[in-house]
Amino acid sequence: MAAGPATSWLLEVELVPGSGTYVNVTGDLLGGVQIHQGRSSQFDDAQPGTLAFALSNVGGVYTPESALATRSLRKGLKVRYSIVKSSVTYWRFRGRIKTADATSLEPGQTAVAVSCVDGLGAMQARTLRYDWEEYWAYRSRTETCDVFPMDDDTAATSIRNAGSGTATMTVRPAAGGTGSYERGSISQGLLLPGQITLTPSDAGIGPVLAVDLKRAVGTGVITFAVSSTATPVADLVLVTGLTAAGSAVWTVRLHTSGGHTALTVYDELASTHTTLKAELDGSDKWMACSVYDDGAQSVWFVNNGDDGASYATPRNNNVRYVVLGGYARTWKLLGKQGYCPPMAVAGVAASATTHSDTMDHARPLVTTSSTTRMAELINGYCPGLASAPSGALVPSVTRTNTAGRSVLDCVNQVVGTIGGTVWHDPATNTIAWTRPDVAKPITSAATITLEQDDDITAAAMVWSAPGDTTPTRVTVSSAAGSKTAVNAYAEQVLGLQQEETWDSCAADDVAAGALAGARLNRAIGARIPQVAVDLVTATNDRYATLLAVAPGNRDTVAGLPSTLLGVTTLDAYVMGWTETWATEGGAPSAVLVFDLVLADKPSELRLDDSTYGRLAAGESTSGVPLMTVTSGTAVGTTANGTLVVTTASGPTLSTAAGSYPLDLDWAGERVTITSAPAGSTSPQTVTTTTRGKSPTVARSHSAGDPVDVWMPATIAGV
Repeated sequence: MAAGPATSWLLEVELVPGSGTYVNVTGDLLGGVQIHQGRSSQFDDAQPGTLAFALSNVGGVYTPESALATRSLRKGLKVRYSIVKSSVTYWRFRGRIKTADATSLEPGQTAVAVSCVDGLGAMQARTLRYDWEEYWAYRSRTETCDVFPMDDDTAATSIRNAGSGTATMTVRPAAGGTGSYERGSISQGLLLPGQITLTPSDAGIGPVLAVDLKRAVGTGVITFAVSSTATPVADLVLVTGLTAAGSAVWTVRLHTSGGHTALTVYDELASTHTTLKAELDGSDKWMACSVYDDGAQSVWFVNNGDDGASYATPRNNNVRYVVLGGYARTWKLLGKQGYCPPMAVAGVAASATTHSDTMDHARPLVTTSSTTRMAELINGYCPGLASAPSGALVPSVTRTNTAGRSVLDCVNQVVGTIGGTVWHDPATNTIAWTRPDVAKPITSAATITLEQDDDITAAAMVWSAPGDTTPTRVTVSSAAGSKTAVNAYAEQVLGLQQEETWDSCAADDVAAGALAGARLNRAIGARIPQVAVDLVTATNDRYATLLAVAPGNRDTVAGLPSTLLGVTTLDAYVMGWTETWATEGGAPSAVLVFDLVLADKPSELRLDDSTYGRLAAGESTSGVPLMTVTSGTAVGTTANGTLVVTTASGPTLSTAAGSYPLDLDWAGERVTITSAPAGSTSPQTVTTTTRGKSPTVARSHSAGDPVDVWMPATIAGV
């Protein structure tokens, strides 16, 4: 018996922004609502979820931007939509109005068409500056911050303060103009827009950057990024901190001892020092340095992308002046600075407030965890949104350049790099995303049975071959370089050529290579691109299961015609869907059209798994199967019997008893063998104990038909 319509629908709008009071407008709906979630295929990035509807505006209450309208609709108002079935509420959309247009002003026919986007739409609309500058500019809204992003490449000696403070930074040359400086843009991956390169004379005399904070910092933070390849014989000073009276409080030096150069912090008398970074030895890596004071002690933090180091001292950090690039004993002696190393400086900031996350956001370096990066992008740059990951595996990623890009673009880059999925979950009102260990589940979340659940009038089910967008060659770039994966058979034998290049945020070239292989293998073989279900007329009640489906879930399509496909069920990953809740001619409908890509095409290796841990013989470089059934009593029948398996080259079937039972794919039919062959050399003889194992049906095969491991695992591009 059909499940029937939902008990109720509820479309609500928060007409007064920030009030938390939603007004029910369901009674004025014309036709219904349409929602889209996810993406259309595995080749697309995640796009904002959308909601579209039209309201009757006969009384003029919804006229956009009208002073006379009591319920005037306009861009930015919050909207939510839910349905109730069997006393259970299902949230289907939460977002904001993107457009509201009066479609007709004819008396008695007036209507307003509304389109909305969810949280991913807010992320798409948010264009970022450089990540480091973005963070400090955000802090400047609520506290006094001095921010010097060095994004001006002119020859001016005064550096722009992009923050809310009054501090100044200037280039102070050495007396007589000894040494030089140069301004320019910084390399990608450092999240900083510019840099200044300071070059002293051989005697260590040259220009410095002089920062007047206009206040004694005390409790607060000073942070800066420096890079120097110097390996001095005697100490060279990267940074000097001076009190309001103008005398030095601390210095950070390149100190050489025992044949190694280290980054070392000294007290004001140079009587006590502590190593912050050992064995730099001319490394060209950028170091993010921060010193903050919580009122009781000063804490240094240094990171160069490998690890972090901190050092605490009980002395207060009452610094007013900072000199970068050399040592000045007093502020008044600037111009006579010395001990200057060749170095570059980028991104200087200071605040009188110490945050618990200062040490993380202060560092302008490339490597971090994917969890941290997603929280930075979502929670940090889109107030009101919250990152909600699932899964346990947390790969490292690089912080790539954000300037001129949307938050959604940056989020898609992270999710694409780790092989996850992202969407706005209306049930929890969070930005949900999957880590790689749960990105391709092996357990089906729902089953759709043809002839019982599907609605062919909404989307007829078809069997579709891979399109022209299927890549044969994928190049993935990362901070460590580029890696390319190639489908040699497709290019050399079939003559196909489709290239794809993708900028990742992979932490190393190994991860980039694995990602290239994974992206190459996204669409092997034909697929069922769509299947539709009308929840109202479906034979089985699918409200609870299908309304719980999320992008990336695994679903089962059952009831397939075995005479056409050779199988009765197929599993597929849900890329996205369109749902339409409507009443046409008095008949309610709730149609969900799912966009699918077949699961296990190819299957991915899972260690110590009896199903996904098997490796196959595969094919030759010319596409010829390496393993075939050349004879046996099971050939030409649908009954169990022997198979004589011939392997042209490479490994043969295992003779280890623990590897059995084993399922084989005999030209599309799944058969089971329970015992190992007697010998390891080809040909080998095995006996089937099950024919036509689900989801396949038994068929008669000819000698020479291919055979291999059922559902063999794939490693990256292998």
